[in-house]
Amino acid sequence: METVEPDRIMGVRGYLSEYDIVIVKHTYTPTGGAEQELLRYLLPRAKSVVYVSHPFSDARGIPLNTSIAIYEQGEKRREIVAPLVKGPQPLFFLKDVLFTLWYLRKNSPSRGFRIYVGVDNLNAYTGLLLKRLGVVERVIYYVIDYAPQRFSNRFGQWLYQEVDKRCCYGSDAVWNVSASMEEARKEARIDANRCAPQLEVPLGNRYSEIQKLALEKKDPNLIVFLGSLTREQGLDRAIQAMPEMKRRLPNARLRIIGDGPECASLRNLAVEKGVSDAVEFMGFVEDDTEAARLAAEGAVGIAPYVQTTDTYKRLADPGKVKIYLAAGLPVIITRVPRIAGLIETREAGVIIEPNAGSLTDAVNAILSSPEKLRRLRANASELGKEYDWDTVFDRALEQTFEHWREKKCG
Repeated sequence: METVEPDRIMGVRGYLSEYDIVIVKHTYTPTGGAEQELLRYLLPRAKSVVYVSHPFSDARGIPLNTSIAIYEQGEKRREIVAPLVKGPQPLFFLKDVLFTLWYLRKNSPSRGFRIYVGVDNLNAYTGLLLKRLGVVERVIYYVIDYAPQRFSNRFGQWLYQEVDKRCCYGSDAVWNVSASMEEARKEARIDANRCAPQLEVPLGNRYSEIQKLALEKKDPNLIVFLGSLTREQGLDRAIQAMPEMKRRLPNARLRIIGDGPECASLRNLAVEKGVSDAVEFMGFVEDDTEAARLAAEGAVGIAPYVQTTDTYKRLADPGKVKIYLAAGLPVIITRVPRIAGLIETREAGVIIEPNAGSLTDAVNAILSSPEKLRRLRANASELGKEYDWDTVFDRALEQTFEHWREKKCG
C-alpha cells in the first residue's frame, strides 16, 4: 500500500475523507467512553469506519456477543452481531482475536484499511497481525489504562507485559491517556528508543454540549461526585465529612452520580453518620449528556482518590474531572492522578489530602467565599475548553501524522 500522509496545508481533516479506518475495543458497559468519542469524531470526517466491539465476559447491561458496525460517509450501513461464545475469559479473548482477524481480512477494502486503532494491548496486537497480512497500513495502540503490575499470577503478568511491549515496539503510534504511562514503561524496562512515538491523548469532554449554568442558577451548596463507586474513589471520606460540612454550611448536600460495588456500604455509611437526607444517590446515568447536566447543577466537583496498591488511578486520566471543568465546577482533588498538578497550577480547583478533614476545609473555603468560587469557576471553564474531544483528537492526529512524515523523510 502506498503511504501518503497529510501535509500541513490540507491538514488532517482533509485527508481523513479518503481514509478507511477501523476501531477495535473491549467494553464493560453500554457507554463506550473514549473509543465511542473517537468514533463520533471520525464519522463526519472519514471515508468509512468499521467499529468492532468485544464485550468482556463479565460485561454489565449489554449482550455478550461481539458486534460490528459499518459506517460509510458518516452513515451506518449495516451492523453484524456474531454468535455468542460461552466459556472462560481466555476463550473469550481468543474468540475476539480470531473473529477480528477473520472479519477484517474478509472485508478489507482493495487497498486495505489506512488506520487501525486497537484499544488495549490485545486488540492492538491483533492489528499488528493484520498489518503483517497486508490488511491494515498503520496501527495505533490506544491505551486507556495501564498498570505495571496488572496480575498477581506470574504467567498472566508476564503475558500482559510482553503483549504491551510488542505493541509498543510494533505499532506506528501509541496513544496514552496520561504521560505517566510512558514513565511507568521505562520503569518496566521497556526500551523507549524502540517504541513507536508515545503521545499523550487525554480524555476529553463535549465542551460545547455541556450545560454551563450561571452562578446564580447553580445550587451554591451542592457538592457533586460523578463516577464509579469503588473503594479507590475515596467517596467514603466525603460522606464521613458531611456532618462537619453541615455544621459549617447547614445547607450542604452531596450528589452522587454513578453506581458500583461500594454503593450499599456508602448508603449505610450515610445512615450511620446521620446525613442520609443530605446525600443524594442518583445511580448510574447511561446518557452522558444527562450525567453532565446533573453535575453542572452543582457548585464544586470532588475527586478524593486514595492511593492504593492499584496503580490504575495514578497512571490514568480521570474522565469525570474533564466534565467538572467543562461545566465550570472547581475541582477538589487529591494528588493521585497526574492532572491534579495542572488543576493546581491553573487554579481551577484545590488539592487536598485524602482525608475527611482536608475535604471539609476545601469545600468550606470555596463555598463560603463567592469571590473565590467565581475565580476558580472561570479558570475551570477555561481549562475545560482545552479538553473538548474535537480538540483532543485534532491534536492527536496532527502529532501522529507529523511523526509519520518525519519517519518517512528520515
